[in-house]
Amino acid sequence: MSSPPVPSHSNLNLQRSLQYYQKGVLQPEACFRIVEQDYTQLIAAINWKEVFPQQDHEFQLLDVGCGSGYRLRRMAEAGWKVEGIDFDQQAVKMARSKGFEVRCGSLVEASYPADTFDVVSMYHVIEHVDNPLNVLRECIRILRPGGRLVLATPNIQSWGHKRFGVAWRGLEPPRHLHLFSSAALNALLASAGFAGTSLRFYIAPSLLEGSLLGTTLSMAAGVSERDRRHAHLRANVLCFFEYCMSLVKPSIADCILACAVKPEHSGSLARILSTEG
Repeated sequence: MSSPPVPSHSNLNLQRSLQYYQKGVLQPEACFRIVEQDYTQLIAAINWKEVFPQQDHEFQLLDVGCGSGYRLRRMAEAGWKVEGIDFDQQAVKMARSKGFEVRCGSLVEASYPADTFDVVSMYHVIEHVDNPLNVLRECIRILRPGGRLVLATPNIQSWGHKRFGVAWRGLEPPRHLHLFSSAALNALLASAGFAGTSLRFYIAPSLLEGSLLGTTLSMAAGVSERDRRHAHLRANVLCFFEYCMSLVKPSIADCILACAVKPEHSGSLARILSTEG
């Protein structure tokens, strides 16, 4: 059985840019605001002085897929030295206009120095890349020993996916190239050389609302305001229903939040990476 064609990088970049910056659609400051607040608060709330007790420098964070700089601003306010990278030139321009150091391009091609960052953050990025393992290996290369990777991604085993099937917004073909279960994500992180991975799950109202509309929220320019309001109300009800179910089984929630550790000793990591050759 033949595999469907993988979209080219240029086409994917255009599709992603349209999602955030097309006239008349949701802007990046509004997209996923509730979930994004939870995500940045989680990072900010960790007692990093306990995680890195011997730290004698500023805590450094790289946000991969930083968009217009919303998360960079939140983390800078929390006392971090922050940098960002994004493929989208307009997003990079917006983030730079806020005073942040942001590169344009892919993480693998950016060639950051090894052992630079205490935390690498990837908020809904891993599902978009054509080679997730290579990206994660680059994350582990640029992290300091003991550093953390924090990432969020849709949960392919979520209740929403079972409920909506091919209409589930988390699928988003052709923009999403890879989707993960918690087991698959754990295995991928281990293959990249990470250790001590912890997983959490969270509900994303935008996924439910987008699924009800049958399209992504940001691409729903042709949907009537009445249908939007109706979908919003129904999504709120479904969120409450999903929340109640998640109290019993957290893994049915819409998205996975992972925190993985770069091993303190580089010898074992070098052996893992050498198996790729």
